[in-house]
Amino acid sequence: MAAGFTNVAVWKSTEHLRAAFATPECASHLAGYPAGTVAYPHLYQRFAVEGICEGE
Repeated sequence: MAAGFTNVAVWKSTEHLRAAFATPECASHLAGYPAGTVAYPHLYQRFAVEGICEGE
């Protein structure tokens, strides 16, 4: 049975995220994933919902 997880992080910008993925530290973390791991990274933009949360 496959397991799933979601990792949510807030980045200052798309460029900051791209720069982080280009570091040796990030590569070493990704190399530690179990064989057969599939990742589907997505970027989302926050927006305000009145009475529930604030946007950027």
